[in-house]
Amino acid sequence: MKRGFVVLCAVLSPAVAVAGSITAPAVIGGIDASSATPGAVGLHYNPAALGGTEGFDVLIDGSVSFVRVNIETTRNGGIDPNTGAAYIPSTARVTAPVPFLGLAWKPIDQLAVGASFSIPFMGGGDYTSTESDDALPYEGPQRYGTVETRVLSMAITPALAVTPVKGLHLGFGLPIHLDSMSVLRASDPLGTEGVPVDQVGGEVTDPYGADVVLSGETSGTHLSWMTGIYVDALEPVTLGVGFRSGGLLDVTGPGEVVAPEAFGGVTVPADVGLEFQLPPILYAAATVQPTDALSIGASWEWQLWNTCCGGEDGDIIISVLSEDGDAVGQEDGLGLDISPTIYSPRRLWNASNFAAWTGIQAADPVWLGLRVGYNQFAVPSYAINSANLDFSNVGVMAGARFKVAGPLELGLSYYKFILFTRTVTDSAWNLGDGNERFSPAYPYTASGDGVYSGAVDGVNFRVGLDF
Repeated sequence: MKRGFVVLCAVLSPAVAVAGSITAPAVIGGIDASSATPGAVGLHYNPAALGGTEGFDVLIDGSVSFVRVNIETTRNGGIDPNTGAAYIPSTARVTAPVPFLGLAWKPIDQLAVGASFSIPFMGGGDYTSTESDDALPYEGPQRYGTVETRVLSMAITPALAVTPVKGLHLGFGLPIHLDSMSVLRASDPLGTEGVPVDQVGGEVTDPYGADVVLSGETSGTHLSWMTGIYVDALEPVTLGVGFRSGGLLDVTGPGEVVAPEAFGGVTVPADVGLEFQLPPILYAAATVQPTDALSIGASWEWQLWNTCCGGEDGDIIISVLSEDGDAVGQEDGLGLDISPTIYSPRRLWNASNFAAWTGIQAADPVWLGLRVGYNQFAVPSYAINSANLDFSNVGVMAGARFKVAGPLELGLSYYKFILFTRTVTDSAWNLGDGNERFSPAYPYTASGDGVYSGAVDGVNFRVGLDF
């Protein structure tokens, strides 16, 4: 099923940062949506599917996913060396809305045009439910990986499809992305998690008192492109193949670095930047309409994460500069220097997502549908931590559509995904092999060993107008 939610996280430290992705599934366009679905939904999967439009088509679609992720760390034997107590389990709770608005118009048989607004890339990690009521300390084992992040890449996509011969349609789209990200991160600049930073009479009085906190609000734009082929000359079979290019998300904006008393107790305004690459995606699907009442379909989605992000070329680059363009540090009253360029390594594999669905026109105004899917994870076990996380999962989606009157159709569905628990005992984040990008010196214990589990529930609604 379509993956509609991804988390990208970064952590501030003097030398290095950690980043990655959590993915939660959603389906843009509803139960039977794919690159072989004609009309406005093609503006997400396959612009050539605009060629299947008859007249004027409007689609308002939205999914809301409720994501739950739980982490029980086993690094250092599961004991926080600052307190001598077991690590507090990390809990992320995220609500992810994924809206879509598409317009398609076929003025002549040989040409169809359309435009859409959507959020093809949306992410966020919110582990604040793990924390105490106070803003500090961040006591969960993930506190140096992620506290809270929001990533949005909204797209306005004009597109067209041409029909060189009857039944064969070729399409092209040019998404214009409006990107934004907010970030809240903590860092242990001394790398002292293994040694309590402040002891009086053998008791830890302020185990996280050296933490430095980064926050920022960033924004930017980037372009991508889409193309595809749609074939509806083989009745009752319809075929579609779509391709969405990758892109570089490059956002900048104001932020601040807050230092504890141990490092000056100052708040330093900063300019924060973030660069990371998004992967190319290939969509392929086929639908069969054996009778007027019955439809069957299947799809494959190939996310080429390894193409963009399998090595150092895909590392996320974080910049933290003072307002005068220099590194944030001692000249700003800070008791340490913050590296102006922080590499946030991610090592991602290509991932395939599979789905199959069926629908039946149960009565003249009522359509019922069922969809099942399986999604592979993109993050290998050796690269996992709380900020670089993905799950294989299976899911089911069921719902109905109602032809209300004239061109108006309403739809509502529910979906649930089970994320396969991952137990990691061989994380490579702390190998100590001298690679500053992948084996960080700070914090020393960035190991991702632990047990990761979660679940996703969601609802999808749609309003369709077909003139």
